[in-house]
Amino acid sequence: MAVSACVGISLPGWQTVVAVRRQCSSNTVDCTTVCENADPFGNGVTSGGFTCFNSLHVYNNRPILGKYGKNAGKYGPVIHKYGTCEGGCGPNYCCCKEY
Repeated sequence: MAVSACVGISLPGWQTVVAVRRQCSSNTVDCTTVCENADPFGNGVTSGGFTCFNSLHVYNNRPILGKYGKNAGKYGPVIHKYGTCEGGCGPNYCCCKEY
């Protein structure tokens, strides 16, 4: 889900976009550092270097739609977009693009 959100907020022409998991803690490095330190993708096309362009918090405590519409009318997965690559407690995914 995180990578889909990252691709959705990316700009046209960006070839490779990844979502890198980040520990949600103010003691953890920011997304700029997370992306710079991400392992190379290794598909033979990318250079392996990434830079941050946004960050997200993907919440996992949402209801699953059951049989016969049991949870119909409830919203599903929630993703908060921060609009920055700074740290703090919030982001648990970093949106990174190849440079």
